[in-house]
Amino acid sequence: MLLPRRARRWLFLGLLAAVGLYFLYRVRAILPPFLFAIALTYLLNPMVNWLARNRLPRTWAIVIVYLAVAAGLLVGLVYGVPAVAREIAVFTEGIPQYTERIQELVDTLARRYHRTPLPESVRRVIDENIRRGEVLILQGLRTLVQGLVALFSQVLSLIVAPILAFYFLQDSGGLTRRIKAYVPPAYQEEVLALFREINQVLQNFVLGRLLVALVVGLLTFVGLALIGMEFALVLGLIAGIADLIPYFGPILGALPAVLLAGMESARMIVYTVIVFLVVQQIESNILSPLILGESVGLHPVLVIFALLAGGHLYGVWGVLLAIPVAAILRLLLRYAYRHLSGTRE
Repeated sequence: MLLPRRARRWLFLGLLAAVGLYFLYRVRAILPPFLFAIALTYLLNPMVNWLARNRLPRTWAIVIVYLAVAAGLLVGLVYGVPAVAREIAVFTEGIPQYTERIQELVDTLARRYHRTPLPESVRRVIDENIRRGEVLILQGLRTLVQGLVALFSQVLSLIVAPILAFYFLQDSGGLTRRIKAYVPPAYQEEVLALFREINQVLQNFVLGRLLVALVVGLLTFVGLALIGMEFALVLGLIAGIADLIPYFGPILGALPAVLLAGMESARMIVYTVIVFLVVQQIESNILSPLILGESVGLHPVLVIFALLAGGHLYGVWGVLLAIPVAAILRLLLRYAYRHLSGTRE
């Protein structure tokens, strides 16, 4: 018995979506430039649309926005780079002294440990755990170096992304035309409304993520400045940029500050760790649930659940995509409920 025509159409679309997702999974290694381009598109699209609504040709609107962003980056480099360069120069000059301090700290801790009267069994356990800690630290450093190499290997993505984003921005009405071409007229308005909602959610997510990273960088800078940490500006900048990296971002952002604190004193290490722990708690329990949850229409509890579930199931990529995927699933479930229940709201 043949399925009704409508059922066959939905079955075909479902199979097509499954094949498409499987294909994207197989070619996931080449996706970073496109993901960067999509993020850039959502970031710049509101400005481009505003200029286009004022009777400016869309291509010229994109060019003007690109020039404005380039000018903003140039101003930031002109005024920001000297301050950062001064801190880096001071740090470079002090490397010999910092190295000597670290060696003195390690020697002091070793002497105190060997002078402490401990039972032999306890000392063996401590020594064994110290060796394990050394192995974990070496593995962590190796992972960090590999991550940095992988990051620099994505430089091509940063170059290609603006080019791809230009075409995405130029083809703003292409998706609407394709929906009208492939979706039956009776469903076009509903599907277009659904895609507009999804588009708005993704745009809000990109802007919200950047806002969270900006606040994290500012909080880190203020916290480190309050405890008297040197190079607070550079370390805050590093923490804000690293916060964009899911899962390992907070660790990568904290590592340089902890290492610099170790060059100063054990007390500064404690203060620095406390600053990053407080900022991380604020980011994970307040900023992300409120800003990202509000921007994508999810309750803060659902945001936390989505992040935990995404990280548990798919690691780094799961954390990165958890919130937008959860928001899109919410819209799709609401759309399905409307049809199944026969309601429009």
